[in-house]
Amino acid sequence: MEDVRDLLKNIFIIFLVSISIFLVLFMILAFTDKKKNLRKIGFICLWSSSIVLFIFIVFYILSTNFSYLFNSFHTVFFPQGNYMFSEGSLLITLFPFGFFYQYFIRLIIGSSAGALLLAIIGIICIFVQKKQERRFKIGK
Repeated sequence: MEDVRDLLKNIFIIFLVSISIFLVLFMILAFTDKKKNLRKIGFICLWSSSIVLFIFIVFYILSTNFSYLFNSFHTVFFPQGNYMFSEGSLLITLFPFGFFYQYFIRLIIGSSAGALLLAIIGIICIFVQKKQERRFKIGK
C-alpha cells in the first residue's frame, strides 16, 4: 500500500505543479495584451480540453475490457507484481473489482465534465474576441 500512496502523492504533486504553471501562463496571457491574447487563451483552452476528451474517450472504449486495462495499469506502475492478492484477502474483500471500475468511470465522467467546462470557456473567449474585433472595425 505504500507503493500506491507514493504513486498517488507523485500524481498529486504533478497535478498541482501543472495547475500552477497553467495559471501563471494564463495570467501572463490575460494581462499582457488582452485584445490579442483572448483568442490565444480560447484556443489553448479548446485544444487542451479536446486532447483530454480524446484521451478519455479512448480510455472509456478500453474500459469495455476493464480487467485487462486494470492489469496493464498495475503492470506498468507496479512491475514487481505486488498488486496481486488472493481472493480471500482483506484488501480484496474491502475493495472488490467493481469498486475500481466504478471509481474509473466516475474519474472519466468527472474529468470529462471539467474538460467540457474548459472547452466552453475557450469557445466563449474566442467569441468575445471576435465580437471585440467586429466592434473595433465598425468603430473605425
